[in-house]
Amino acid sequence: LPFELNRCSRSMDASMRLSTLEVIVENQAPSELQLGVDESYELQLSASSADRSSLRASSEWGILRGLETFAQLVIWNGSHHLLCGLPLMIKDTPRMRWRGLLVDTARHYLPLSSLFTLLDAMQAFKLNVLHWHLTDAQAFPFGS
Repeated sequence: LPFELNRCSRSMDASMRLSTLEVIVENQAPSELQLGVDESYELQLSASSADRSSLRASSEWGILRGLETFAQLVIWNGSHHLLCGLPLMIKDTPRMRWRGLLVDTARHYLPLSSLFTLLDAMQAFKLNVLHWHLTDAQAFPFGS
């Protein structure tokens, strides 16, 4: 779907549509997701379809973080997907290497559906570590 490029007004101009987002991975070699991997990215969205919009990162993990940011910028107004406040340039890199959560299901039961929801939320907030306290000496709720 093309995205409307305007300041979120009701009037639409057909020439103001984002039809392409160029995705550029500078390091084509696959990299494992591990602590310290480069997750930085640069997202540049133009206000005109004549200008190039791009997402640039040095690894596929930076591209994933940039695509998450792009998805968070899109607004649905009931009939169109909108990108507001353009032109826009975001250059982002994680401030902390370890960005994560501790889940203690050894002492506090959580259904599997809640854990899946938690993983989706971690992605949206660009967290990279899940410490799962599954068992301890007093409890073993995990059936193997």
